[in-house]
Amino acid sequence: MKFGVQRMLAVGFAAAVVAVGFVALSTNRHYREEQQNFAWSAQTEEVLAELDAIILGCSMSQSAARGFAITGRQTYLTSYLEAATRLPGRIGRVRELTNSHPLHRRRIGELDRSISALLDYHRQTVQITREQGTAAGRERINSGRGLQLMQEAREVIDAMVLEEQRLKPVRWRAAELGATQAHATAIGLVAVILALLTVCFVLVRHLLATRRLREEALRRFATTLDERVRERTAQLETADAELRRAAAEQKRIEAEVLRVSDYEQQRLGHDLHDGIGQQLTAIELMLYQLATDCGATARQQVERIGQNLRGAIRELRALARGLAPFIVDAGGLQTALSGLVDLASPSVRCRLTCPQSLPPIDPKAAMQLYRIAQEALNNALKHSGATAIEIRLVLVGGDLQLEIADNGRGCVEASTPGPGLGLQIMRYRAGLIGARFTFTSRAGEGVTIDCSLPLSS
Repeated sequence: MKFGVQRMLAVGFAAAVVAVGFVALSTNRHYREEQQNFAWSAQTEEVLAELDAIILGCSMSQSAARGFAITGRQTYLTSYLEAATRLPGRIGRVRELTNSHPLHRRRIGELDRSISALLDYHRQTVQITREQGTAAGRERINSGRGLQLMQEAREVIDAMVLEEQRLKPVRWRAAELGATQAHATAIGLVAVILALLTVCFVLVRHLLATRRLREEALRRFATTLDERVRERTAQLETADAELRRAAAEQKRIEAEVLRVSDYEQQRLGHDLHDGIGQQLTAIELMLYQLATDCGATARQQVERIGQNLRGAIRELRALARGLAPFIVDAGGLQTALSGLVDLASPSVRCRLTCPQSLPPIDPKAAMQLYRIAQEALNNALKHSGATAIEIRLVLVGGDLQLEIADNGRGCVEASTPGPGLGLQIMRYRAGLIGARFTFTSRAGEGVTIDCSLPLSS
């Protein structure tokens, strides 16, 4: 029943819309026809008025030419020139108004020729009077040619006037009939539309009653559902809070582990430098003293042992510097990175590019940048097979940008345990100081690591 009522309602509204559209189209058509008929009627009046003006102009031109020819007075020429100037424009207006009438199109040509001949005759009369005097002018007037031309023009005008007078009542009747038909059509269609709207109103009331019942049922269901949603939302919020607390906690533990790791590295570096390094230095001094007390053969052996020992001391100090770099400001970061480059394998060309001076940065941020460079350099030396590694420290806008690039075989992120774990550590270090970290690599084109640290203004 519900589907049937809705369908009937849709059909009723569609029919009403169609009827309204038909009323609009019909009214518009009748209105255009009515306007056209009334325009034709008004056009008839305008044509008659223009034809009267043409007759008057011809009469004025003839009277003025006759008066000048008889008396020779210049005042007559003013009326003659005014009539001669206006008549072509009025003939053009009649041609424009009657262009759609075949009979008028032929007659307007005849009228144009007649009036042109009449005006030309009057012009010649005026000219002869000026040149030969009033006697010659009166003789030309008495010939009767002007009256003949005037009569020809009047006959054409009278024929056009009769045709327009015949068309005038026909057009008025057509306009009135069109208006009557338009009104009758509009009234009938309005009655149909009112009937359709009445049916639609009844159907709408039925649908509204049905909808109220459905809405009441939906409200009851929505109330129950809302209570369940609130309960479930509360459970989810509790679980989400627990997860968030666990994720802070996890980050805190990770940061603590990283801090302890850095601390242990630094402690180990100091122990190596201050403990074993000092002991090895003391042994080197004892060997030097022993070499002065030995013979030549024994001295050579002691000197070779001393050279090896000095090499071990240099490597130990380099390892200590790597484990515990001295970083307190931007200058310290540059010094530490320079020492890091010195630790690279002799078979790999490693170069550092950095400005002579940098703005101050937080020592903790400098330490994390150094560790990122250290991890990237170690990965490149161990896994990439690179022959050249470049470390760049530059200012880009308001950021301090650290870039480590090699020309090795390249790798996909986390493709092997070593680089994958190292990248995770580097990302984490960058996150601790609010830096942006990017990893770029293609097979055979090496690896580029970019860490960009925003500096405070």
